[in-house]
Amino acid sequence: MKITVLGSGGWGTALAILLNNNISNDDQVTIWDHFPETLENIRKHRENTHFLPGVKIPENIALLDDLEEALSGAELVLSAVPAMGVHEISDAVASHADHLQAVISATKGFDIPGKRRVSQLWQDTLGNYFKDKYAVLSGPSHAEEVARKRLTAVTIASGDIKLARSLSEVFSNEYFRCYASDDVIGVELGGVLKNIMAIGAGIIDQMELGVNARSAYITRALYEMIRFGTEEGSRRDTFYGLSGIGDLIVTCTSDLSRNHYVGRELGKGRSVASIREGMKMVAEGVATTEIMQELATKKKIDMPITKVLYGIMYRGLSVKEGIFELMGRSLKDEIFY
Repeated sequence: MKITVLGSGGWGTALAILLNNNISNDDQVTIWDHFPETLENIRKHRENTHFLPGVKIPENIALLDDLEEALSGAELVLSAVPAMGVHEISDAVASHADHLQAVISATKGFDIPGKRRVSQLWQDTLGNYFKDKYAVLSGPSHAEEVARKRLTAVTIASGDIKLARSLSEVFSNEYFRCYASDDVIGVELGGVLKNIMAIGAGIIDQMELGVNARSAYITRALYEMIRFGTEEGSRRDTFYGLSGIGDLIVTCTSDLSRNHYVGRELGKGRSVASIREGMKMVAEGVATTEIMQELATKKKIDMPITKVLYGIMYRGLSVKEGIFELMGRSLKDEIFY
């Protein structure tokens, strides 16, 4: 089997190492990236010094900057590029779809130009191949821990549950466990929306508002995620799984989270522009917040946390004003049916 991982960031590198651990001697894992200098640095040190310092990359993982060469003969393609880069590679992947067993997306963001889910972009490019060849992998899984073989569990979803189950076997081993699902929308949106919510959790921690506040915030954030997700066609229960509440908890409570870091810096009074300039990696929640606010307004979906975070990041709302706005909303029932 030939497996091609698109993207040499922390997540792509960690998943390439994981897959390389799972294959036989006759199989091949390849990492592709469009920056030759990045791959040359990895080739020289056998280490991703920018994103995963201290983690050795096995010698038998190939490194290519030619996309067509990387895709040629590949049976599995794993896309781990940032959301803004999916457009760049989707058409090339689709041209090889007839001999691919699956395209797996590990991107946790929105297609920015199209203001749509990444799976919607893939559906447009893969066409008739989408339902039985596309899958999305998501869940509480920091690259830094996966690369160091820390125990991790995630969800992999496909419109074809048999494909999801088959891929869960490809990815799973003694430290990485995959659960299969057929709710592509729900699993994908869990990974997307939690990035927004993690920014708010970072603000709470920076402002030292306490564990009561953070617990209440995470709970209400989950309901906001469910509200949007079910409107988009996902199942409510999916958000109670690893790709929903699982990913939300880890992203809202971990210092490894890039989006949590953005929130902390916002709590210090810094602007989004200055925070972005100083970051090596992409915090998907920053762009996603702007898109989500537009979609929620257009679809008339009540998303108060997203609205406040959008105001803080893009409309000059102060952190204290945002907190007051959330706490001062009209009182509501909490009754479940």
